[in-house]
Amino acid sequence: MGKVCDPSPRKRGKVEALLKLHTLSQREIAKSVGLSQKAVHTIKKRLDDGLTSSPQRTTSGRKPIVTPRARRVLLQECRKNRKMTSKQLQGTLEHHNIQVSASCVRRHLINAGFVALVENRSSTPHSRQSDLNGPRNIDIGPQLIGER
Repeated sequence: MGKVCDPSPRKRGKVEALLKLHTLSQREIAKSVGLSQKAVHTIKKRLDDGLTSSPQRTTSGRKPIVTPRARRVLLQECRKNRKMTSKQLQGTLEHHNIQVSASCVRRHLINAGFVALVENRSSTPHSRQSDLNGPRNIDIGPQLIGER
């Protein structure tokens, strides 16, 4: 059988207290608390090693890149000037020695309830130059009306 779930903090506390009394065996403690003997043994082993009885596992998955400090700085900068784009906010974070991508900045702003502004793509110099030149003229040669 696999592991169902971790014991609740209350059950863990009861097991700790009963283990410190040294009056009951692990099997008797397990029966009175409603846990398996293996769970009681694991709690006892962690206490003997000088660790807490709670498991080390808090969250699963990849560690977040943005630390709480970086998140605070990001939100402070956003509150100073709400019209800053995510690229500009990324630049201000780099001044604080925080390396974060623009997409990460946008994601954290949206999670915090702010509007994540993105620089308008049509304002790049390349597209402006093509707007100034006008539409391309394509020469298809002389054609006579009615001729195919």
